[in-house]
Amino acid sequence: MMTYKRDGISYDIGLLDEEAQGLFGLLQQAMIKVRGSSDEVQLFQAGAQHIKSLLEDKLTDEAIVAETEDTEVAIEV
Repeated sequence: MMTYKRDGISYDIGLLDEEAQGLFGLLQQAMIKVRGSSDEVQLFQAGAQHIKSLLEDKLTDEAIVAETEDTEVAIEV
């Protein structure tokens, strides 16, 4: 049985009309995507942090330049 819980009350989705059952299915799919996306975001953040660390280990004094008004890419992780 599929149930939806709201304010401590459980509802049997199978006893609701067809539209409500369809909405419940869409909600399930959306929540699965949200969880998966959250996992992906965490993975990308960890990867970006690692790449940033690798890059910063490669920075040298020879590469230091005076600040200019050229377009610069600022990356904050």
